[in-house]
Parts: sequence; structure tokens; C-alpha cells
Amino acid sequence: MSKGATTATVVIGCVLLVLAGFSIWFQRSIADEDRYVERTSAALDSADVHEDLAEAITDDLLSGVPLLRPLSSTLERALQAALGTPAFNLVYEQIARQVHQVMMSSDDLSVRIDSPMLAALAQAALSGLQGTPLGDFLSSVITSGSGLTEITLIDSDDLPPVDAIDPLTQWLAILGGIGGALLLIVAVVLTRDRPAALSVAGISLALGGLVVLLLTYALRGWATQRSDTDLGRAIAEVSYDAVITSLRVQNIITIVIGLGLALGPLVYRSARTKTSAPAAA
Repeated sequence: MSKGATTATVVIGCVLLVLAGFSIWFQRSIADEDRYVERTSAALDSADVHEDLAEAITDDLLSGVPLLRPLSSTLERALQAALGTPAFNLVYEQIARQVHQVMMSSDDLSVRIDSPMLAALAQAALSGLQGTPLGDFLSSVITSGSGLTEITLIDSDDLPPVDAIDPLTQWLAILGGIGGALLLIVAVVLTRDRPAALSVAGISLALGGLVVLLLTYALRGWATQRSDTDLGRAIAEVSYDAVITSLRVQNIITIVIGLGLALGPLVYRSARTKTSAPAAA
């Protein structure tokens, strides 16, 4: 196999391997709903989400009661305290599952908190507000059920549409890995300069891993700043960071392996040259 053909075969094989690595990550971390919910629900239980979520619920509850508007900060603090307790982990699991369904569907869906969950949150916030005008208001809301309609947190346009690449990654995860590995094996076996082929493979893998790694940072703004609300952006940012960390680690490992392949033959040749020089003398 000629040098040009070897280089082309190795580069194409490495590109397929990098794409296969991304596809495997996507299928395990994004397409798998239970794994996605497990990773993101815990991350959503954060101070930023508590604050923005409490503000959204407060605005909804007090929207028709202007006289209680001056007490909105008190209600927000009570709700933040309730959202920070383990009893409401289900809130974040519910949000994470809906976020996943919205991203993986082409339908016009939205992420919401349902009325039973709102009633539970209001009840928890009431414990510290009893005997106050705000406490009396919450009691009446809980008793009558009025004002506890669903709250829409994020619309489908606020999240990155990833459903389109799901079928592609299913095929690339298998065929890309097999095809890339076969191309590399063929190139290394048939070439007349195996160390050079391994160096090209290493450089290609390292560059591919670096490109994907940089894209995870470059695309963060596109994926998380689509919402017009602080709450929508906070949920998108926390969800993105919760799942993207494993992809970054994966590609850092790819870069290290690539650099090892690229430098290994050079070190080997250098060592052979040094050991053969005295013998020739």
C-alpha cells in the first residue's frame, strides 16, 4: 500500500472511531432515558435552580393577588427552603424526565410542574408562614385548589433538538467502530512503514478528540441559552453540564491515547538510532 493510500485509510478509520465514540456516548448518556434522568435529576437539585424555580412558582401563585406582591420575596425564600429538602427530589426527577422527552421528540411538548406537586410545595412552604397573611393565602389556595394549575417551565423551542441524530448514532455506534477498526488494521498490516502509519493514527485520534472536546464548550451557549427565562436557562445549563462531563473525559482519554500512538514510534526510532550508532562505529 502506498504512503498516500495508507495515510488516507488511517485518517478515515480514525474519524470513524471518533464518531463511533461520540455515538456510543450519545446512546448511553442521552438516548437512554433512565440514565439521563439519573445523571441530571441530582444536578438539578442546585441553589440556582431552587432560586429560579421558587421565583416562577411565586409569580404564578401571586399573579392574581396584587396585595400580596410585597411579600413575594418571603414566599420565594420559603419555597427555596422546601425545594432544598430531600422530600422534593421527585420534582427534579420529574423535570429531568420531561426535559429528556422534549429533546428526544419532534412534537411540540413542554416541561411542566403539575398541580399535585405544586400543592405539596405550597404545603411545605406553609409550615414557616402560618399565622401570617401569606400563610393564610397559601392555606386557602391549598384548600380550594385554585391557583395550583400546571406551570410551564420550558417550551420545546428552549431545548436543543437532538431527536434527529438518534437514528444516525445508533448505526454509527456499531458500524463506525467496526469500520474504523478494520481500516486501521488493513492500513497497518499492508503498509511498508508501520511506525509512520501508527504516528498518523495517533495524530488523527488526538485531533479528533480535541475537536469534539472543543465543540462541547463551543456549543454550550447554543444548547443552553435558547430560553428567554432565567429558569429555562438554568435548567438547560445544569442538564447540559451533567451529561457532557463524561464526553469531555472520554475525549481527553482519546487525546492521551492518540498522543501516545503518535510519539511512541518516534521514541522507538530515536532509541534504535542511538543504540545502533555505537555498533556501527
